[in-house]
Amino acid sequence: MEPAIFDLMSEVKSQLYIIDCMPNMYPSHDSIYARTINGVAKLRAKSNTPILLVENDGYMYGTTNRAIENECTVTNVELRRAYDKLIADSVKGLYYLSKEEIGITPDAQVDGWHPSDLGMTEYANAYVNKINDILGRNVLPIFEPCSQRREPHNYEWRERHEAVVKRNATENPEVLMIGNSITHFWGGYPEHRTQNGKKSWKKLFGKKSVTNMGFGWDRIENVVWRIYHGELDNCSPKHIFMMIGTNNLEKNSNEEIVSGIIELSKLIRSHQPETKLHIVKIFPRKDQEERIASLNTLLEETLIKDELTDIVDCTSALLKNDGSGKIDESLFSDGLHPNEKGYDRISTIFSPYVK
Repeated sequence: MEPAIFDLMSEVKSQLYIIDCMPNMYPSHDSIYARTINGVAKLRAKSNTPILLVENDGYMYGTTNRAIENECTVTNVELRRAYDKLIADSVKGLYYLSKEEIGITPDAQVDGWHPSDLGMTEYANAYVNKINDILGRNVLPIFEPCSQRREPHNYEWRERHEAVVKRNATENPEVLMIGNSITHFWGGYPEHRTQNGKKSWKKLFGKKSVTNMGFGWDRIENVVWRIYHGELDNCSPKHIFMMIGTNNLEKNSNEEIVSGIIELSKLIRSHQPETKLHIVKIFPRKDQEERIASLNTLLEETLIKDELTDIVDCTSALLKNDGSGKIDESLFSDGLHPNEKGYDRISTIFSPYVK
C-alpha cells in the first residue's frame, strides 16, 4: 500500500480497482488507515471507477495461536475503520470484501497461510460473486463467459479479440457487427483471408467505418467474455448489429438461447446505452429450418423493442420461394454460411437500418 502504487494505479484506466494487501500489512498495520484514506483519495481524484477493499482472509493456524490470529484481526480492524470513515464521508463507488465472505475453510491452506488449489477456488468464487455485484455481471448464469480456441487452421481467436479492441478504441467505428463465423466471413476489418461477401459488404457500408466483430465458432458465452474484456469500451458507435446463437443449437434449448440473446442485449446496452441495437434473427440453416423458425418466433415474442432496439429478419431472403420453409442452397456455400449471392440478399435487408 505504498503511496507510489496508488499513483501508478490512478494512471491506469480500469473497470475496477482492487486493494488486497492486508496479509503483508501486519508489520505496519498502524499505517493502514492513513494509506487507505489517502490512496482512495488519489484514485477518486482521477476517476469514479469502483474500488474494492479486501480483508485478510485469515490464517488456519490462528485458531490455536492467538498471536497469529491477532495479526489478521488488527489489519482487518484498521481496514474496516478506514472504509467506515470513507463511507461516512460520502465517497461513492467503494466496496468491501470481508474475511467471512471469502470463507476460507480449515483444510484450504497448504501451510496455515497460503491457499491450496481448494483455497484459491474459494477465494476466486468470493471475488466472482463480489465483482458480479459491483459490475452487474450476474445476468447470464447459463452462459458463463469464456474464451475459445479451435485448431488454428483458420484464425487465432485471442489475436482477433485484441485487434477488435484496438480498432474500436482508435477508429471509433460508426457500426459494429457482432456475431460468429457468418459475420466473420462476410468482409471488412479486422481483415480475414476468408471474405465470402466482400462486394456486398462494400456495397452496404460504403465509406462508413465498420468493425467486423464476428468470430468463427463463437457462442453466446464467448461474446459475453469479449464484452467483459473491452470490445465495446472506448468507442461510441451509431449502430450495433448482433446475430449469435446458431452455434448454441447443439447444447442449449430454444428457451435458453433466446434468454441468452436477450440478456446479452442488456449487457450490450449497459456498455452502449445510446447506440441503436439491431438484434438479427438467427439465419436459417440446412436441416434445422423448422427449429430456427420456432426459436426466432420466440425471440420476436420475448424481446422488448423500443426506439433504440429492434429486430432484423433476413429469413425470407434466404429461403426457397416454394413455401417449403427450406433454405435456398444456391445462396449458401455449405448450408450454413452464405456465399456472395447470399450476402448480397442479406445486405439488402440490412441497408435501411444503416442509412
